[in-house]
Amino acid sequence: SNQLENFPDSETLTVYICGPTVYNTSHLGHARTYLTFDIIRRILENVFGRTVIYQMNVTDIDDKIITRSNELQISSSELAQKYEELFFKDMEDLNILPPTAVTRVTECIPEIIAFIQQIIDNGFAYKSNGSVYFNTQAFAKQYQYPKLRYITQESQQELLNNAEGVSMKNRTDDKQSASDFALWKAAKPDEPSWPSQFGPGRPGWHIECSVMANEFLVKQFNSFDLHLGGKDLQFPHHANEVAQLEAFYQKESQIKFFMHSGHLKINNEVMSKSKMNFKTIQEVLQQFTMNQLRILFLQISYDSDINYSTQQLDNAVKVEQKISSFLKNADVVPREPLQKLQVQDNLIIQQTLSCKLEMKKHYQNDFDYPSAFKALLTLIDQCKSYMQGTFQASLVKQTAKEVQTQLELLGLKFSQQNVDQSL
Repeated sequence: SNQLENFPDSETLTVYICGPTVYNTSHLGHARTYLTFDIIRRILENVFGRTVIYQMNVTDIDDKIITRSNELQISSSELAQKYEELFFKDMEDLNILPPTAVTRVTECIPEIIAFIQQIIDNGFAYKSNGSVYFNTQAFAKQYQYPKLRYITQESQQELLNNAEGVSMKNRTDDKQSASDFALWKAAKPDEPSWPSQFGPGRPGWHIECSVMANEFLVKQFNSFDLHLGGKDLQFPHHANEVAQLEAFYQKESQIKFFMHSGHLKINNEVMSKSKMNFKTIQEVLQQFTMNQLRILFLQISYDSDINYSTQQLDNAVKVEQKISSFLKNADVVPREPLQKLQVQDNLIIQQTLSCKLEMKKHYQNDFDYPSAFKALLTLIDQCKSYMQGTFQASLVKQTAKEVQTQLELLGLKFSQQNVDQSL
């Protein structure tokens, strides 16, 4: 809707995030998306007390996978398995919480075929030369299409063509309309394929996510609360997911909300594998820590673009050093019995409490974690100022413990020796 909406008030939230197409190493643009939504997931769980069912798909068969596996002269399944393992190793190194469920395209082929058949039976898809296409003209007579992202007709068609992949470039004559998109791609020689009533082939890109989310979230939990992904997926991928679910159920979308993360750019161009302008996650982690990378993203709202530079990460290094120095200084302060409270003591108590309340208020406003993180850094400055005068060690340690708690909530890791468990 491009406006603030009230979030579902149920204790359990069902969430789907578009996962990787596993044909190459993951880059910093991927880190931007998955770190961003890891932060939001942690806020949902740790601040608002929600149980988050977090599904991620893995696209393990795709034009890019087939092309790359042919280049390397290995099977597509071997290539996909290799890069899926590397992807999840990257996620672990970034301290990103694992999904509740991981679903793979090749494990859902029968369900995808049945889903496509139902869309055909409902009158919103047609067979053509061994492929199956979604009939956007028939669909648009009954439902709004596309529902996500308003764009010009020219850019819409360009995005649709790019999303279809190289395997469909010479099949435009098979379509009834240029805006129709493939649900099932007819097999080509020497490509992986599966038998179906439409002929041998493999799924189109968009149908995969609709089916996997339907099988896990909708059927098992009778809910599809939140769909996550980069904003480049709004159209056509997410718009087509919505259309496919509506065509299957013949009613308005099952998906209650979408959230889209901003792009990570390099030299003002979107970082991507196809442009070969990317830095891999492991390359960046050789120079900077997980904390520093997370701090970088914590200072940018989830839907804003970032133009990557080492200067930005250098600033994140300084922020990490500031936090670490404060926690270490608070840790070595000798413990003493609490004395009668003075004006400055009451002030730091109030500042610590106010920070916690302010952070929650920011989280309630469209997950404004940059403002929340800024409030936490302000509390550190306030406590450092307090320590410049007459202070009480117990209050310093109490504030440091609150800082540590808030840092952990956001997925940041600092030495456990800085936490005084006795408080």
